[in-house]
Amino acid sequence: MMKRFMPVAAAAIVTTTMSLPAFAHSELTDSNPTDGQVVKKALDEVSITFSGKIEKGSDITVIDSKGKEVESNDLTIHNTEMTASFDKPLANDDYQVDWNVLSADGHPVEGTYSFSVNAKEVKEEKAAETTTEEKVETKEKEEKPATPTEEEVTGPSVGMLAAVFGGLVVVIGGGLFFLLRKK
Repeated sequence: MMKRFMPVAAAAIVTTTMSLPAFAHSELTDSNPTDGQVVKKALDEVSITFSGKIEKGSDITVIDSKGKEVESNDLTIHNTEMTASFDKPLANDDYQVDWNVLSADGHPVEGTYSFSVNAKEVKEEKAAETTTEEKVETKEKEEKPATPTEEEVTGPSVGMLAAVFGGLVVVIGGGLFFLLRKK
């Protein structure tokens, strides 16, 4: 009787564990600017949002039409969103965004999209005022102690729980079938 139960249990466990990693991969769900967008205002940051939590070690690289990387002064990762900020607004040009993220399960995911900037000239004084205000806001955010919020605390995904529960049902059901069948 146990000889029949073991292959069923092994098959259920293998099927369940093989499907678990696929549930945790993060996928790009939104970006600002979006793919193909022509931005008409001064742009000093690029942000992308994913379907799941992303980990430290993730990165955004912005490249202009000449192939030169635009240096970002700050890269922030918060739960499912990653933002690259720049010292001054991006010049009118075509840009490519290359992103690499580590999903919550540790698997790397990467992608590319592009956008253009075609903004009216911004006076230097106005740009300097905006940069100063942003630095003050950034310092205020940095001074606040980081306390985990309810959104930051992640648990198992619904898909993972369904797969584990389904595997348990198969194992227990198969075991009961073989045990009760002979009686």
